[in-house]
Amino acid sequence: MGICEGNEESRDSRNNLMTVQPSNQQRESAPAQPPALKNKEPKEFPVALAAGAAFLAIALGVMAFIATRPGPPPPPPPSQEAYDYLGKLTISDIQLSAAENMLGHEMVYVDAKVQNNGDKTVTTLRLRLYFYDYSSKLVLREEQDVIQATSPPSSPPLAPGETRDFQLRFDTLPPTWNKQPPQFQLVSLQLQ
Repeated sequence: MGICEGNEESRDSRNNLMTVQPSNQQRESAPAQPPALKNKEPKEFPVALAAGAAFLAIALGVMAFIATRPGPPPPPPPSQEAYDYLGKLTISDIQLSAAENMLGHEMVYVDAKVQNNGDKTVTTLRLRLYFYDYSSKLVLREEQDVIQATSPPSSPPLAPGETRDFQLRFDTLPPTWNKQPPQFQLVSLQLQ
């Protein structure tokens, strides 16, 4: 017998390995035990992961829908009647102001008055504003509604003889802007 008493030894001459096998006596006395089963529970799909994936899919779907849907149609270009009436509208008291929004970005406000000196009601007035730098180069061109009484209405119509204050907000003015009031150009004017 060798190192382990009660066990039979054998040598593998090819690898010079020794294997130990239990003797017949030990084989008979030890009852055969099934291999130990690990207590494995079936893997459950994490509910939080599924909920997060569903939320992400819904959010992406909503963003894709909003991004791909067509915007409102552009206002019609001014008619000859609108161009003729333009001389009866006055924009005055143009003032600039600035304030910081909650995100820390500077918002620039253009406050002014529009007066209807004609005999028709203005239902839509859209202006294009031009902002320049110190060398008179255009740095921003943006359109905004001053009066929008049609669908969807954002302000009431401007009646004949009426004067109204308005405010336009800008949060994307370039740092090279010369801090002067913008130039205005008529984009759309609708009358009633």
